[in-house]
Amino acid sequence: MFCICGSVDRDGGGSGEGQKVSCANEEITRVSVMSEDSAAESSTNGVAIPVQVIEGEPEPREDRQGVGGAEAYLDQLRRLRAEFINYKRRVERERSDFAAQGKREVLTALLPVLDDFDCLLDHQAAASDTLVRGLRGVAEKLQRVLAQSGLQRFGQVGDRFDPELHEAVATAACAPEQEGLVVEVWQPGYRIDGTVLRAAKVKVGRAEPKGQF
Repeated sequence: MFCICGSVDRDGGGSGEGQKVSCANEEITRVSVMSEDSAAESSTNGVAIPVQVIEGEPEPREDRQGVGGAEAYLDQLRRLRAEFINYKRRVERERSDFAAQGKREVLTALLPVLDDFDCLLDHQAAASDTLVRGLRGVAEKLQRVLAQSGLQRFGQVGDRFDPELHEAVATAACAPEQEGLVVEVWQPGYRIDGTVLRAAKVKVGRAEPKGQF
């Protein structure tokens, strides 16, 4: 605290002295306020101020919105991955089906050529000239190439008639033990990978009533 000494003229002619006293009082007040602020700062400098925890107040927790957003993105990625895998499998299956369909169409178009070779060679079975032997070699080579592509020929005498493999174009009287069997093949059948391209045209044995055979 500061002490200011001075005399004041009580008779009135000391207005200058009164102004000095007023200015001194304001200075004292300003110094006092600054001293209190400094004291407050020094009292808290380097000292941990305890914080009172109110009972029942929720403790800090993780940002649930951020965690939920990450899980949502992961689920979306999983769904997209599963959809892509299914799409890839579907494309590969369709590609394989298209290739198989193209193969079937090409081989089906070649079947009449094989029939012509069979017909020609059957009628010229006893011939031995060079042209027939050449045609026979070409036919056998073509059949081998088509067999390597998966083409299978079926339909032989003695086979059990199967409506999925054979087309019955006629019947013939036969012994009871031959009923339902192929007794003659008019045109062989072909299949590839289990799919029938053409059914074999055959004559099927039909047993006659006893006494009429």
